[in-house]
Amino acid sequence: YNLVMSVQDVSLGNIADLWRPFVGLDNYREAIGDPSFRKVLVNSLVFVGVNVVAQVGIGLAAAVFFAQRFPGAQFLRGLLLASWILPALVVGALWKWIFAGDYGVANYLLSGVSGPIHWLSDPAVALGAVTIANIWFGAPFSMILIAAGLTGIPEEQYEAAALDGAGAFARFVHVTLPALWPT
Repeated sequence: YNLVMSVQDVSLGNIADLWRPFVGLDNYREAIGDPSFRKVLVNSLVFVGVNVVAQVGIGLAAAVFFAQRFPGAQFLRGLLLASWILPALVVGALWKWIFAGDYGVANYLLSGVSGPIHWLSDPAVALGAVTIANIWFGAPFSMILIAAGLTGIPEEQYEAAALDGAGAFARFVHVTLPALWPT
């Protein structure tokens, strides 16, 4: 339906009508011709790329860390998952409070280093602030998925790698990564 609407002349006056004037690719030409299109496209690609790499990287590191057995691992894993369990509205309000320009926690912590930073309204830092909040919100989900994959790796593979003389990093690279992402 969105693809059909993208080649029609849709306005608030005719949005409920089934038949709207056909304009072909004019809507696409207008969007691409808009001076802000390139900036929006670059920002979207940066946002998605940084988020995917950071969420998977942090999720992988957390999953491997919590795969070790140590006192308090269950509690810490639950604490990390709390950020993912919270509704998005609550997470948004929390980060809006952290990044508030006049009374935010981030500006309070940086008060000795610089003046107040307008995290969400300054174009120079807004993309970074929103990216940090989204990484914080999404990394625990990656951890859950990767941890589920780690539990499927038989202990014998790690033992065989250790007997072959592989160090901890080599065992991780040659046993864990192929098991998580088979070719």
